[in-house]
Amino acid sequence: MDIDAGEVKQAKHGVDAVYDSWEHALKDVLEWVNWARVPAPTWVIRSGEGLHLYWVTEEAMNLAMWKPLQAGLMRLARDGDVKVDASVGSMNELLRLPGGVHQGSGRTVEILENPSTQVRYSYL
Repeated sequence: MDIDAGEVKQAKHGVDAVYDSWEHALKDVLEWVNWARVPAPTWVIRSGEGLHLYWVTEEAMNLAMWKPLQAGLMRLARDGDVKVDASVGSMNELLRLPGGVHQGSGRTVEILENPSTQVRYSYL
C-alpha cells in the first residue's frame, strides 16, 4: 500500500485525499489494522512523502495470487477510511527501496521498526 502525506501531496491531491503527516497516517494505519483485523504490515517504510506498507509472505506469489489480496487490502482500507493511493492496485507500480532518496523531498527512505518487522505470513 502507498499512503501519501504532507503539504506537497495535499496541494497536489487535496486535503481530503492525503494525510497532513506520516505520523498521522501511521496512527490511522495502526488503528485500521485493529479495526479490520488484518495482520500488521511486515514493513512500514517512510517513503519521503508518506508511507509504504508491505506484507511479506513465506511463499513467492504470482499475479493471480497477489491481485485478490491487494484488491482486498485496498477495499478494506477504503472501508476503514484510510487514505490510500489507489494507483498501487497494479503490480507495475514501483515503490521506494529503503536507503534511497525521495527526489521531491530529499528525504532518505527508511524502514520504521515495528513488532512485525521480522514476521512472514503464509499466503493462505
